[in-house]
Order: sequence, then structure tokens, then C-alpha cells
Amino acid sequence: MIILGIFVGTLAFYFRFTPVTGFRPLLYLVTLLETVGFLMLGVGLIAEMVTQAREQIQQTKYHQS
Repeated sequence: MIILGIFVGTLAFYFRFTPVTGFRPLLYLVTLLETVGFLMLGVGLIAEMVTQAREQIQQTKYHQS
């Protein structure tokens, strides 16, 4: 999503400054794609941290019993 947002952002930048009028809906798409991409990245990192914490807790419980 982030890479797609960068690509569409480059395209929006081109449309904004080469023709006479800008193309505002494309800028909204860029904002949406970048936001969703970074949110997915953040959720993935948090999920990875939760998984590692769960594994450490399971290992601690296994070694204590």
C-alpha cells in the first residue's frame, strides 16, 4: 500500500503541475493509500510484538513447571 501510494502520489504530482488544472480526487487517493499502508505496517508490528511476548510467557510457564 505504501509503495502504491508513492506511485499514485508521483502521478498526482505530475497531474497537478503539468496540466492547467489539478486532479484533487487523486490526491485523496494518495492520502488514503499512504494512511492505510502505514496503519497496516503498525498493526503488523504490534501483532509481532504480541506474538513474541506470548511465546516468552509460554516458555516461562513451561520452564517453571
